[in-house]
Amino acid sequence: MTTIESFDQRTGRKGLLQIGEASAVQRSLADGLAVIGGNEDQRNGMDLEGAQLQGADLTGCDFRGANLREADLRGARLTGAQLTRADMRGAKMGPLQISEARFVRTDFSRASLRGADLRGAHASRARFLEAQMEGARVAGCDLTGAELEV
Repeated sequence: MTTIESFDQRTGRKGLLQIGEASAVQRSLADGLAVIGGNEDQRNGMDLEGAQLQGADLTGCDFRGANLREADLRGARLTGAQLTRADMRGAKMGPLQISEARFVRTDFSRASLRGADLRGAHASRARFLEAQMEGARVAGCDLTGAELEV
């Protein structure tokens, strides 16, 4: 297990992300990230805007309240990840595996979810305004109260 640190300039707090075995992509996320330890409370709300996470294995990661605007997650694996209240506006996410993940109140406005596997995900009250969802698999995805305008 590897933990990657980011710094949230808005709050002045450090944010931490726990990931599985670190790949080259994960080790080179963006300037200012370093590998350290930490607790769950510090990870909430971290700023990863524009992060390059293509092909990363982020299975089970905790991104609650994180800023992932414009992040590139194409080909990443987010199975079982926690993204409640995350800001995913404009993120590039498809194709990727995000089945069984939690996206409660997550904002996917203008995100690209083409070919994404959302089967069994919990996306209640999520926003998908102007999202690109061609070929996305949503069977069994909980979309209760979600805003859909694709």
